[in-house]
Amino acid sequence: MLYRTAVTGYISAREYIYPGAMAPEVNGRRESPPSFVQRVTIVSGSTVNVQIRLHRGASISGSVAYSDGTPVPFVALTPKAKLSGGNFADTMGTGASHTDSTGHYRIDALPDGSYVVLGGIEGSMVPVFGGDRLGGSGIIIFAGSTMRPSKARVIDVEAPREYTGVDITLPLVGVHEVSGSITGPDGHRLNHGQVRLYPTGEPRFSLATPLQGNGTFVFHRILPDSYTVSIDDASDLALTPKNDQALRYDERTVVQKYRPVSKNIDVGDRDLNDVVLSVAPIR
Repeated sequence: MLYRTAVTGYISAREYIYPGAMAPEVNGRRESPPSFVQRVTIVSGSTVNVQIRLHRGASISGSVAYSDGTPVPFVALTPKAKLSGGNFADTMGTGASHTDSTGHYRIDALPDGSYVVLGGIEGSMVPVFGGDRLGGSGIIIFAGSTMRPSKARVIDVEAPREYTGVDITLPLVGVHEVSGSITGPDGHRLNHGQVRLYPTGEPRFSLATPLQGNGTFVFHRILPDSYTVSIDDASDLALTPKNDQALRYDERTVVQKYRPVSKNIDVGDRDLNDVVLSVAPIR
């Protein structure tokens, strides 16, 4: 299989080669790759002449604004290819785009397919994709103004067309804070762990935030829906002050590890400030 380095605005043939989003092993379809994805057989002692043809991709454009019309600049927008069975895959040749100073964005070089557009806004860290990396307690929201991927707006694209008006509106009212604590069986608060929040039944895209030293966590500006709060890597840490010449720090020692646990909550018309998850120790 022959593929070229990605050129701005043009589809990378890598999209059709595993683990690309359009590869049969990923999307489950068995169609032959398009003509610009060339198969080349090389035999020892022979020369193969290959002509590479570029194929312009589709584009998705729109804006991100608050519900009062104020644009939101410098937001990261990521296209996610929607696969059969409700799964999603990242495109190989198209990374995140960002809104400009007026809140507008454009995503180029998309191969034919169905997409949702995901925005990550605010928070000290980025949203977690797949639930296995550090994330932020800011906002994740899809075009269609929802945190739930199954309700996101789906854009069926065909290259080289441009699809405009794929907008995201961030509500300024009707969103709520979710906060609480993580405790052990005796009621004491843990001081280490990774807390996640995602729409119940759809853990693929989640917010995540480290547990604070006092055993508390908080997520801001959460849309009304049913969610699951979970804790991973929960433990009690002992902090021992150390002084290494001019460097002062706390040495962390794991005293007790705990099992993961989750809890379903409903966010309606008020904040939830008393969410408590009790974890069991790992013996």
